[in-house]
Amino acid sequence: MPLVLEAMGQALRDLGVPVMFGLPGSGNYELVHAARAAGVAYYGANHEAGAVGMADGWARVTGATGLAMLSQGPGLTNGLTALTEAVKSRTPLVVVVIDTPRLSLHGNLNIDQTAVVTALGAGATTVRSAATAVDDLRRSLRRAAVERRPVVLMVPLDLVHAEVPAGAAVREGIAPPSAPWPDPEAIAEAAKLVRAAARPVVLGGRGAVRAGAREELLALAGRIGALLTVSAPAKGLFAGAEFDLGVSGSFASPLAAGLLAEADLVLAFGAGLNAWTTGNDRMPPPGVPVVQVDVDARSIGAHRPAAVAIQADARVAARALYEELGPGDRPGFRTAEVAARIRGHDPAKEFTPADGGRGLDPRVFTLALDRILPSERTVTIDSGHFMGWPAKYLSAPDAAGFLYPQAFQCVGLGLGNAVGAAVARPDRISVLAVGDGGMMLSPQELDTAVRHGLPLLVVVYDDSAYGAEVHRFEPIGLAVDLVRFPDRDFAAMARSAGARGVTVRAVEDLEELRDWLGDPRGPMVLDVKIDPTVLGGWVAGNSKAALA
Repeated sequence: MPLVLEAMGQALRDLGVPVMFGLPGSGNYELVHAARAAGVAYYGANHEAGAVGMADGWARVTGATGLAMLSQGPGLTNGLTALTEAVKSRTPLVVVVIDTPRLSLHGNLNIDQTAVVTALGAGATTVRSAATAVDDLRRSLRRAAVERRPVVLMVPLDLVHAEVPAGAAVREGIAPPSAPWPDPEAIAEAAKLVRAAARPVVLGGRGAVRAGAREELLALAGRIGALLTVSAPAKGLFAGAEFDLGVSGSFASPLAAGLLAEADLVLAFGAGLNAWTTGNDRMPPPGVPVVQVDVDARSIGAHRPAAVAIQADARVAARALYEELGPGDRPGFRTAEVAARIRGHDPAKEFTPADGGRGLDPRVFTLALDRILPSERTVTIDSGHFMGWPAKYLSAPDAAGFLYPQAFQCVGLGLGNAVGAAVARPDRISVLAVGDGGMMLSPQELDTAVRHGLPLLVVVYDDSAYGAEVHRFEPIGLAVDLVRFPDRDFAAMARSAGARGVTVRAVEDLEELRDWLGDPRGPMVLDVKIDPTVLGGWVAGNSKAALA
């Protein structure tokens, strides 16, 4: 008879888990070994936060439930920051963690793991017995999918070598949860607002991405003459659509900001409408009615009052509203003049380039990078002052091609997500945009990408500083020497890890990138020396500077 960890590992493939990420230790090694022997692909990280981030990134790209395996005590606590990001981003994820033996009182690794993960908002459960171990794993996978959040499954150390009795195997699959159906009265109220609107906007968020609502939202927007926009985490949802304005809010183009300010109705599907998405309540201005659709009632009206609240799946609600409105398309916001403005928009004309005396203008560089990269790409953005440039100027082929692990706004989580994205879509180049501060917090996972030969491009926006702090505190007279650093050679760091590394001081230095793109086996790092004086509009309000 198999032991608990053997049985759980062997069951993973049957439970529909093709990939796992983790860091093996003495407690969980047999679990990882058994899963790999059963045919589950294993990617080992160098830090537990990296392992959880990889599972998070993989889940965001595939839409499936991710899996990470960690050891007990510090194995769990090392992964907590990445776990918190996954919680706040509502990523379905299972983290299997070894736990304290049930009779242990004073072990070095003893902590109340259930209390720790529960405090962060993750679900927590424990393997009840050897007989239920595989079913507890199945229940955790289903719970993560249904609750749309990470679930941590604890395996008490004194159970790992218990024998699983015959007949304890799971006979039940993991049925997907059904989509909530919208209230017909709420749909009717939304239809009234739509009929009265002259300049409607359909805004898609992360919930719309997860619901697979692109086609339904495009059909609805076409029927009512709505312009299209997205929250930052949903960039790419409407890629290629004629009236797509791109990202709304803090990273909006001047054209998008101007048009969104003219809207007289917003239909928000799976978007929380926080300050980032509305540009501090400017897109649209206060007073414009909002129809908000979300599967989680707590999200509706959390940041902005909703004229009509619809608790439902975005895809189902969009289809229901489309049918309620009946046949006949309306011109709405889709005038010839607006169409011409969108077609004629050139992001390179949004700004006056810096003179280059202090380094590359990050906007000029990002637009050049966008032209060089293949259209089939997955872009991940780490946190920091730099993050607006790739969010604005790097395109995404679809919503699965853009990862924005910013719900916790933690610097340094992006590399793990980008590795997970590379595993999820090896047919696409995985591109990480990261600041020099974020890279210093997570360089160990570059080795993971090297070991697995992943097609990963790491673009370091290197201003030798924590730029957000410099731009916030220097204008008010505070010394910023604490957040400025000596020049670092990230290209040399990359080469020491077995990756290709290039220092970029001018656009012409990207020629070596073209060579790598011809045969992207293993990662490449671009150490881009950017002008530290170029200010992003997303922090300008704090420094009283003009929007860039």
